[in-house]
Formats: sequence, structure tokens, C-alpha cells
Amino acid sequence: MFVAQAPPGNVFMSAFSIGLRSLFAVVLVAGSSVVAAAQDLPTVVIVGAGLAGLNSAMLLEDQGFDVTVLEARDRIGGRLFTLDQVAGKPEAGGNMIGASYARVIDRSRQLGLQLVPSAQLAGGPAAMEYHVGGEFISPAAWAGSPLNPYPESLKRVPPGSAMMAVLRDNPLKTPADWRSANAAQFDTPIGQKLDALGFDERAKQLAGHANSYGNSLDDTSLLAMYRIMAVYTMARGLPGGSVAVAGGNQRLPEAMAASLAGQVLTGKWVTHISRDDKRVTLETADGETYEADYALITVPLPALRNIVISPALPDAQREAIETLDYAKTLQAFFTVEGEYWGQHTPSVWTDTAAERLFATADADGKVSNITLWTTGNEALAFGALEGATQQQALYQAVYDVFPAAKGKVTLREVRDWSNDKLAGGSWLRWQPGQIGAYADVLAAPAGRLFFAGEHTAIVNTGMEGAMESGERAVGELMGLHQSSTKQSLAGEDLFVYCQGCHSLTVGEPHKLGPNLSGFYGRAIASREGYAYSKALAGTDGSWDRESLQNWLNDPQKMAPGNRMIYANPFDQEQLEILLDYLETAGR
Repeated sequence: MFVAQAPPGNVFMSAFSIGLRSLFAVVLVAGSSVVAAAQDLPTVVIVGAGLAGLNSAMLLEDQGFDVTVLEARDRIGGRLFTLDQVAGKPEAGGNMIGASYARVIDRSRQLGLQLVPSAQLAGGPAAMEYHVGGEFISPAAWAGSPLNPYPESLKRVPPGSAMMAVLRDNPLKTPADWRSANAAQFDTPIGQKLDALGFDERAKQLAGHANSYGNSLDDTSLLAMYRIMAVYTMARGLPGGSVAVAGGNQRLPEAMAASLAGQVLTGKWVTHISRDDKRVTLETADGETYEADYALITVPLPALRNIVISPALPDAQREAIETLDYAKTLQAFFTVEGEYWGQHTPSVWTDTAAERLFATADADGKVSNITLWTTGNEALAFGALEGATQQQALYQAVYDVFPAAKGKVTLREVRDWSNDKLAGGSWLRWQPGQIGAYADVLAAPAGRLFFAGEHTAIVNTGMEGAMESGERAVGELMGLHQSSTKQSLAGEDLFVYCQGCHSLTVGEPHKLGPNLSGFYGRAIASREGYAYSKALAGTDGSWDRESLQNWLNDPQKMAPGNRMIYANPFDQEQLEILLDYLETAGR
């Protein structure tokens, strides 16, 4: 039985009557201190109601666990945050859903959410002008501009894209390769690569401006950037463009929370976690205590640093949690009451403090919103200001680029992720040398305590990385539970790693990957209605145990250049169990 020692706070609950969820019998009595679950179900407390925590909760409930989610904020979603109170409902975090976000797209559709094209820059991104050295420069004129400091071979690269353009020699063949031993040699400052390519100080200053992955070129890891580029490269080969959830992307975590049979309690700041070989106990700032068989921690590292864990985690893991920092981001959201851009584009990339001004239009095509988006040291500088002083500085940053904006834009909201003590920034930024030191220990389970979150993802980044990390942590937790209870691992349990991209149900539509019903024994790349990559379509043979094993071990080795975004999470025993399952379920 799961016991909370005071009445629960905000609760998102729904009842399911099908599948494993029909096992649950959750009872909430007003004023009661007991939350009862069906007898003998294993219990899990998840800390954090962002995508990682909520995806973990859904997966665990599907496997018959009794789950409770504790969230410190008074809302659901973590760093996925739609500003519902601002006209146009701009996204302050989790801005768009890319074509490679298989798990995010699958969950959205599963929960009945409508996906629509994501908000586009007014006038289109290709036409967006640059504002450099106080002058507006069109994309067509940039290559020949005297203000363009880049080496001759990179003259045509937009000023804000140079740092990505130098990564075209990416040694990583897949997004997962950044964790390989061979990749460690690239865990150096990206500034060194720019030096070798002939960037002078002005060129480096411009290339490093609006850097979303470090405060400077010296503290930005080249290997981390190669990883980002590998993700982008893989995603570019996928059909479809970026989408958003109708009504705001925050509707996704809200729907995920509402779908759970267990409780999602907001306003629950976890302060202490203790564990032994049988139970985990969590204490919250409001004096409540929660006990469970397992706990899964999904909060960003700055929030995790404020939780006392006993017994203490291993030294290397504690050092990683204390040391790793997050990318600094501050966004200011304005509504637009009049035309401010004159003969220029309403969106610009600028070498001023504003960094980027992104304008979006309403359904009628009228420019309605501007987002000022700053990173790194500029974000820290704005974040150090308060109240009216900060507001004045943000207005002035817009006026420095568009003087005519005075009286035509209104600041509605400031979102400073850097000074948010539950986030500490937008995402984990790996500094040179840190990947080799900390990547392998950061998410290591500690007895009955498990870790997820975008910062622990191996293949994906952003929202999809958060969802991916939940799969990994749930697999680890289930492995320990089945081992400790002497249960056999089932193939359908392992298929959880596959279900974001594939379905085995006859008649269900293709996801990011093809429907796998009846695939076993068929020719490779032969499912009707699915657009296979040229690499896989050119692969001979059929799907049998040997070809499946080769594919799951290393898709790129079997079909170099295919679009499978995947890192093998299985040991040999697990792989054999999954192959047994697919051999039967895939016929």
C-alpha cells in the first residue's frame, strides 16, 4: 500500500477499463490521508511531471505498476511551457515537434491531440534579414558584405549558422556515436576548430554570438556539437515537417497526466530521499512522506542538487550532478500593435544584445508577436536585472534594432530559464572534457533509485530526448523488479523501446517507422504505404532471426545511411527474448 501522510494536493486522475490498467483500484477520499492501490502491485514514485516523468509513468502503468508523480511546480509540463495568458499563446519551452520526434508524435496521437503545422516566422525563415554592425543585410547580400568576416569558403553561411557549418566533417555516423570511445578525441573546445579554419577574432565573435550550447566558444564542446549535428542530419532525411499540438504544446503533458490512473500531485517539493534494499522514502517540503518500492528522478540537475539523497550516491555521480551546468536562456515575449519593421523583415538575427527577434503572425497573416531570444552571457546580463530596469533594457534591445517599434510593441512576459531554480537553464550543456568524465555515470541506477530526463538521453535531444530517457529508466527499473521478484522478462516488456516508432497491431497506421504486423518472413523494406530510405530499400533479403539480430545490433552497419534513429539498449539475453517475441508477434 502507498501511504501519503497528509491529504493530496492537485490530482489528475482518470479511470481505464482495458488492458493492464484495469488492475488498478485507486481510491481518493476527501480529507483522507490514504491513497490505496490494488493489493500487491509494485509501487513507484516519480519526481517531476515533465515529459520524461509522465512518459515513464504511462509506461510503468502499462506494465502493471502503481505510480504516483510528484511535481514541485503548480503546473504540469516542466520546461515544456505554453504561455496561455499571452495573445497568440507563444511557447516558452518545447517550441516545436520535429519530424524525428517519434515518441512525442505517437503519444500525441494516442491521446487524441491534434497536430498542426508549427508557428512559422512571419515572412519565412529564408528571407529573414541579418542586422550586423548596425546595418540590415539581406541573405542574398551577405556573402559580399564588407561586414562579413568569415573565411572565403564560408562567406555564404548566415552569420548565426557558422558554428554549425563547420561541423560538416562530422565523424559521428549516428546520433548515438558521441558516447563511443573513438569520439572522446573530439571533446575539445569548438573554438580550437574555428582557429584551425582561419577564423579571426571578429569571425569567432560573430560565430559564437547567440550560442545556444555554451557561454563562449571555449566552454562549448566540439563533440557535443557533433552530436547535435548528427541529430539534425538524421532528422533531415525524414518525411514531414515540424508540427505543434493544437492549443499549445503544453496540452501534451497535461493529457499525459490526465491519462494516468495514479495521482499527479503538484506543489510537491521533494527535499530528501532515503533508500534501503527494500523501499524508497521521499520527503517533501510540506512535511509529507511517500514510500514506494522504487523511485524515478526526472528533474533537471539544478533541481536534483537540492535533494538530499541517503545513502549518498557514488562520488563520480555526485560530482556530475554538482558540476554539470545548463545552457542559459532568457526570452521576452511581446505583442505587436503596429508595423515596426518598415522595409525590412519583421524577424532578424542581430549581433546586438537582442540576438534574435522572431516574429510570428496570426491566422490572418498579421504580425502579432515577437519573441526576443537571448542565450549565454546576454541571457545572464538581462537576467541580472530586475523589475522595471529589466523591462526597460528589453524594450531598448528591440528599439536598438527597430527604432520604429516604440509604442508598437508591448512586453507581456519574460521567461528566464537560467534563474528558474527548478530548471537552471534550457538544457544540459556539455563543456569540453565533461562527456568522457560524466556521461556514463550520470544516469546510473542507485539501488532502487533510477534517473531519467533529457540530460540522460543517448540518441535524441529536446522533447524526444526526454521521452527516450523515460523508456531507458523504465527498462532498468523493470529489470531490477523482475530480477528481485524472480519473474521472467517478457518480449512485450522489451518492445516498449520500439513502440514509439512501430506498431504490431494489424491495421494501425505507420508511425515514424513502418507497421510491423506480419513483417516476419517478408522481404526487407516491403511494407505497403511506407516511404523507406534508399539505404534500406536497397537491402536484399527478408526479415528472419539473423537479419533482425543484425538490424537491432547496428542498423547503420546493416544498411549504411538508413533513417533509423536508435541505439541498441539490449544485452544479448534481452535481445534473444525480444527476437523470440517478434518471431511470433510479427507473423
